[in-house]
Amino acid sequence: MVQDDEIIDWFKELGMKVERGKEGGFYFYINVSPPVGEAPAVAIIRPNSNAKYYIITMILEIDQSKLDDKIIKQISIELARMNVEVYMTPPDKPKRIQIAKLLFTDGLTKNELLNAVTLVKNASFLVYNLLYY
Repeated sequence: MVQDDEIIDWFKELGMKVERGKEGGFYFYINVSPPVGEAPAVAIIRPNSNAKYYIITMILEIDQSKLDDKIIKQISIELARMNVEVYMTPPDKPKRIQIAKLLFTDGLTKNELLNAVTLVKNASFLVYNLLYY
């Protein structure tokens, strides 16, 4: 089973910025972002010391004027195709969209984790583009 410190080391090995998260009261919470610029960070969370999984997630704050039923449906379909979890709060007129992927710790590899982080980041980028372009 992978250890939390290994996760940090894996991203530092790639030269990524790794910062400890402060909100939520989670057992393990880091934000990972590219080494240069102010790119959005992807959070990696393990809720408590007994959890045998990580949550890879991003939360997007949404301009509600950009949303209608058609775009909400399109976002939901596209994210389902990408095989990520999506939570819109509140569901009827979202102010936030949370995109997530769950990974079990048993047998987790560097490549699986990197692929999940990339998937969540790309899913967020897709939502941004659907809303603003």
